Parts: sequence; C-alpha cells; structure tokens
Amino acid sequence: MTDKKSSSSHRLPGVGALIKDSCSFYEKNLKALCLVGLLPVLFSAVMDLISAGGHNVALSGREPFGGLFSFAFSIVVFMVSIVTPVVMIRTIKAIDDSKKLDLDASYASAFRIFWSILWVAILVGLSVFSGAVIFILPAIYLAIALTFAMYALALDGHHGIQALCTSFYYMHGNWWKVFWRLLIIGLVVGGAFLLAMAVVYAIMLLAGAPIGSAVVMRAFMYSHAHISLLISIFFSAFTWLVVFPITYRISYTLYASLKAHKPAPVPENDFKVSRNWFIGLPIFGVAVGYLYLSAIVISIFAVGFLNGYERAAYSHRGVPIGMVRRTR
Repeated sequence: MTDKKSSSSHRLPGVGALIKDSCSFYEKNLKALCLVGLLPVLFSAVMDLISAGGHNVALSGREPFGGLFSFAFSIVVFMVSIVTPVVMIRTIKAIDDSKKLDLDASYASAFRIFWSILWVAILVGLSVFSGAVIFILPAIYLAIALTFAMYALALDGHHGIQALCTSFYYMHGNWWKVFWRLLIIGLVVGGAFLLAMAVVYAIMLLAGAPIGSAVVMRAFMYSHAHISLLISIFFSAFTWLVVFPITYRISYTLYASLKAHKPAPVPENDFKVSRNWFIGLPIFGVAVGYLYLSAIVISIFAVGFLNGYERAAYSHRGVPIGMVRRTR
C-alpha cells in the first residue's frame, strides 16, 4: 500500500527539541490554549454533575424529562469533544502565523464542518480496526500512518478519504522516524498521567480512603460521589488544559516539518493506490463488525433457544423447572 513518490531524506526534530519547543510554546500561549480546552472541561463537568444527580432529581435521569435532558446534553458534550481538537490545531497554526485569535469564530467554523470531522475520525477508526482484525502489526502501522489525517482536514481542508491519503502520503518514507518520536513522547505522557494518578491516590488516602483492592476503592468512590466528581473534573482539566495543548503542538510541528520537506501531493497521481486502500479498509471493517455483531446476536438467541428447549423437555417429563439445573 504505497504511492510512488520520491522525497529527499531529511531529519525531523528530535524528541528533546519537540518537548522543549512545545513546553515553551505552551508557557508563552497558556491563556489562549487553555481557553480552547476550557469548553470541553466545563461541558464534561456539567455532564458529571448530571450523572451524579447533583441536587436535582429531574436532571439525574430518574424522571423521563431528566433522562431525555441527560441524553441530549451527552450529545452536545460529544460534539464539543469532536470539534475541539480541530480548534486547538487551528489555534496553534494561528499563533505561529501571528494572526489575531477569535475563539468564537474558530468554534463556529469547526462546528460547520462537524460531520466532516466525525467522518474522518470514523474512517481512521475503521481502517485501524480492519488492521487489528488482520493482525496487531497492521493496526499499529495504520494508526501511525494516519496520525495526521485530522491535521490534513483542519489545516489543509482535505475531507474524507483525501485526509487519510494526505496523512499517508507525508508519512510514506517517514514512518519509522515519526513512530519512535511518538512512542517516546507517549511514554512521557503516560508517565505524567501515572504521576497525576499517584498524587490523587495520596490525597484520597489522606482524606480517609481505605487501602485495599480496586473493589474496595470502587466501593469508597461510590459512597463518596463528591470525591469521584472532583477526580473526574481534575483529570478532564489535566487532559484538555495541559496534555492536549502540548501533544497537539508536538504533532503540529511534526506535520509542518514533513510538509516542509515534501512537495504538496497531487491527488490524481499520488493518491491512486492509497485511495483504493482507504476505501476498502473501512468497508472491510464495517463488514467484519457486522459479522461479529451477528455472531453475538445469533449466539444469544441460540443459547436462549436451547435453554427453552431443555426446560420444555424436562417439563414434559414431569421434572419441575427449578430442578432442571440439578438434574444435569
């Protein structure tokens, strides 16, 4: 699955340079980046309050209106979480170009292409899922090769299959370079989350949480809904206000570097092979998913039918239904 395209060998920014640049960028533009991430944090916090019930029984889903409101609001939260990455990417680009930032206009333009954003996300997900069905290695390859599909949409206006082809085009010949950088950065981010979890756990112990298994901790969290709510809001804020701005800056820098050392693709020539693949892979993913779902449904009905048949047979022989299990 390769498009023939020659490109001069070049050196991408190293991991250290990427992390240093992104942290410096984050520090200098903290207010603008946090304002972008604040919207999904607020909406997620409200959703958590609704789920917890808060002080309003109607909003907790225990009444018909409450359930409808909760469902509708969850759709809004989902839409915000889908468009915010595009707004974040475009904000980083605008800062780099020294353009005036207009958050309202950025969100409005992102919501106008909501279905395009969702479609690209679905295509990427189905393509990676298809690779996972074949084997784990194709899934890893496709996940890295399609890393910049959303950037191709947000920055270059490529929609649908063309966004996937654009990402694959720039990654061709650079896959290993990007893979090692993303792997190391992913480990650093994972370490940051583990550190945050350790801090939260220590605070919980100081607050009187019992030391025990995950079941014990889950029971404590269930009985202390306010602590669970605060932890959820903390991790949401940590993700949207710290992790995402830094990691999106890193990916933006990599994408800009790839584009700077490779000519812009000509779809008629450069997407001939990859377009067919990225049409076929999602179709294959849908087909496999449908077969899996059908197999599960058939298995459930088959088990139910066999149990019903067995009970009927025992009943016909005069064996009480309650004795069926014990007579096996």
